[in-house]
Amino acid sequence: MPPKRCTQSVPLVDGPVRFDGAASVQPCGDFWRPWRLDLGLKDLYHPQLLHAAAVASGVRLAFASDADAVELDYTHASIFHGCAFDLVVDGRVVTKRVPAVAPLPPGLTGDEKRSVMESHPRAARPPRATVAWSGLGASGRTRRFELWLPHATVVRYHALRVDAGASVEPAVDERRRFVVYGSSITSCAEASSPSRTWPAIAANSTAGLHLVNLGFAGGCHLDPLVARAIAGARADFVVLELGINVFDAKSFSERSFEAAVLGFILNVRDGHPTAPLLVVSPIWAAGREAQKRALGVPAIRGVLAKLVEKLRHRGDANVHYRSGLDLFGEADEADLVDGVHPSAAGYERIGARFSTLAFGVGGCFEQEPPVPPPPD
Repeated sequence: MPPKRCTQSVPLVDGPVRFDGAASVQPCGDFWRPWRLDLGLKDLYHPQLLHAAAVASGVRLAFASDADAVELDYTHASIFHGCAFDLVVDGRVVTKRVPAVAPLPPGLTGDEKRSVMESHPRAARPPRATVAWSGLGASGRTRRFELWLPHATVVRYHALRVDAGASVEPAVDERRRFVVYGSSITSCAEASSPSRTWPAIAANSTAGLHLVNLGFAGGCHLDPLVARAIAGARADFVVLELGINVFDAKSFSERSFEAAVLGFILNVRDGHPTAPLLVVSPIWAAGREAQKRALGVPAIRGVLAKLVEKLRHRGDANVHYRSGLDLFGEADEADLVDGVHPSAAGYERIGARFSTLAFGVGGCFEQEPPVPPPPD
């Protein structure tokens, strides 16, 4: 039987669909662009942070429907990179992978890649495309749909459609909020698909949490505006993955790093005075571990552990520390793709370990077992 055609349009905004995990959705003519930071403060963000916020790691289209087929029209910002979409329907995941239109040759340096991309005649004209799912099992029963958007590149979204006659309603979401701030180690570009980043694995493998991923590649420098965003958002569990961008950019001395970390945590505490908050130090970073600097990677781990202990001594029993080496250590080095970023398999391992260490028995985020839904 041929797949059903999707002829019923569903508005991406001002209707039953939400961009969960996005702080803003920007109208841009015939497409929409989700942002993971508030665009009302766009002129105040550092350009690098703003660029990273345009990548939709953890963002998904959420709605409830009895649809048997779904289509999404999109435009990839780059013809040189592929992407992946995950459609999750009541826990069942169907991944669609889209290859690059003009894949880059392997083995190029960063400068060589930039040269190829800038000289390519089609670099400014990526094609509009459609990703489609069918055979989703329409049975007249409304189910929860989460369409996880590409997590590693910037994509524009034009239109969403379902099969004719399908109902589409806002999805009820009473799950607790899981907010994770960090670097590219948290945005997870190398993960196999959008729902397989380590924060997504942790959120989905526990009682089921609503994820807000604030992992910004190259942009985790304890910006007060980001602390303000976390303080102003709903958050039941907060994770701060800190340190590796500070090391690479030499953005702080030890003295200023301590002050920035404390200020960031206290700003978050203004909005969430008692929420469990976990500080995670850098995972194993291969060649960076032995580099001699005033604030090296091992020293960063020591500073973060010391600061959390100070806060606990002052009475904050809900702030916790976890060494990144517990999540990905020297024994895992073979799963680093470039000396600092884990492979897809590495992120799977981090997600599983985080789920056990943080949400498992005795973990700082340990929860009561979820109440099962009533039978249909």
